[in-house]
Amino acid sequence: MNRLSTYVFILAASLSAAGCLKVPQQTGFLASARNVERPASEVRLIGFEYGRRFSAVVEQAADSITRLTTDPAVEYNAIAWKAYAIPAAHEAVLQFDPLVGVVDVWVFSHQMRDYFALGPGREWFGAHQQVAIDASVMLEREAHDMAMDLTEGRMADSTVALIDSMARAEPIRNRSFSRASVSLVWSDLAGAGASGLAGTAANMERQLDEVTNRLAYYNEYLFKLARWEGELMMGDIANLQQVDTTLSSLQRALSIFTDLADSLPELVLAERLALIHAIENERVSIVDAIDQQRMATVEVAEAQVDILLRSLGSERALILAAIKAERMATMASLDSILAERIGQTESVVDHLIWRLAQLILVVGLALLVVVIVFYRLARRGRQAQARA
Repeated sequence: MNRLSTYVFILAASLSAAGCLKVPQQTGFLASARNVERPASEVRLIGFEYGRRFSAVVEQAADSITRLTTDPAVEYNAIAWKAYAIPAAHEAVLQFDPLVGVVDVWVFSHQMRDYFALGPGREWFGAHQQVAIDASVMLEREAHDMAMDLTEGRMADSTVALIDSMARAEPIRNRSFSRASVSLVWSDLAGAGASGLAGTAANMERQLDEVTNRLAYYNEYLFKLARWEGELMMGDIANLQQVDTTLSSLQRALSIFTDLADSLPELVLAERLALIHAIENERVSIVDAIDQQRMATVEVAEAQVDILLRSLGSERALILAAIKAERMATMASLDSILAERIGQTESVVDHLIWRLAQLILVVGLALLVVVIVFYRLARRGRQAQARA
């Protein structure tokens, strides 16, 4: 038993212990599982739906890369991804046993992610490589969720580790996504299933239904796959034409280089003399240009100094005038403030004197009233004494 067979055997035991699947109509590995609650037809339907989801995600991601890029090589790789990965996923889903199909497409999604992230396909799409990686990661996560749903949340961590080991044991190494399927060793581990006349009749009826379902499933992408294969063929032809054009251009270039080599000595001598003459002329021109630039620089510097001196004088006069005006304005402002304060003080003093006069008047009146009251009281007292 090789390494892949060992992984499959351990995975079978893990899925059985977790209570993965068990149906009244058991087939292959599905029959070897214990504590099963879902029928084989339901498992097959779940696998088909994931295969359709796989195809849609890959197609959309590849079309997105095609829209984003202008590189013919990247466009060709995007078409190749659709044309080869989708049939590989269909082949995985349509295994003889529905549970084998679920596991196989899960392994394939893991292998495709490794292929684009770490393997030979890590440079397929250039600046848009992350689009393919993200799509592969999403499909792998959805395959994990599908398996978790089939086991009703009781899938062990060791099962995920085994899927990872199986994917890394047989990575994808080519552009066509061909790979070793787990079904190659699973059939020996799963057994033949039902036996006898009744079992044979049931298997024949089930196989007839499987053939019908497979044909319907294949037809969903049959025309698209044919179109993508045609586009790949046209891309190969375009590449061949490009190679022929490149070879023709190279041949013409070699002919030109041959003619040039024959006349090279005379060209070198003439070019050397022309170069010496050009260097001499350039040297004379440079010296003249340096002298002219030096004289122009001196004139500009003298003019700038004169302008600066005149500017400093006028600026000094302006500053003195501004200081004088500011000083006069400050003195005027101080005089105005002083006059205003004196006026305010006079007003306050006048107000105080007026208030004091009012107070004296009030006090005098009050005293007068008191004197009058006392006088009348004394007068009444004297009159009373006189009557007595």
